[in-house]
Order: sequence, then C-alpha cells, then structure tokens
Amino acid sequence: MNENEFSWTLFNKVPLIGIVRNIDVGEMMQILPIYVEAGLTTIEITMNTPNAEDLIRDAVERYRSVLNVGAGTVSDIVVHFETLSLA
Repeated sequence: MNENEFSWTLFNKVPLIGIVRNIDVGEMMQILPIYVEAGLTTIEITMNTPNAEDLIRDAVERYRSVLNVGAGTVSDIVVHFETLSLA
C-alpha cells in the first residue's frame, strides 16, 4: 500500500470517522493522542477549519501509521487538488 492511500485495514478496525471542525493547532495536538489511544483510526479535518492544510499535514506526519487522515468539506476543485498533495 502507498503510504498516502486510505487504509481499509485501519478503518475496518473501528469503522467510524471523527470529524474535526474549527479547532486550532494546539487543540488538535491535544485531541489526536487521545483519539489514537481510544483506538479510533480515521479522522477528517474540514477544509473550512482555519489552517486546515497545516493541521492535515501535521497529523499525517505524526500519525500516518495509525490514522487515516482526510479532508472534508472540500467545496473548491483547486482546494481539492491542493489537499491531495498534502499527504
């Protein structure tokens, strides 16, 4: 599997998607370890969250092996393609 691909193996462990909206980097860094510790494996960061690109990039860098990290509320095709390049 390519390291940037969605992992069905991770998702099938706990088939839920947590959605994160309108939080800052500090809050995200507090949430992610708890999220992983709880056994959750897939999280979506909405693109209407301030600095969403940075949050996604950081989450992927830190938690790639244990979390599927995705972008949600993508309403612009340019943003969509920019987001694809983050992971």
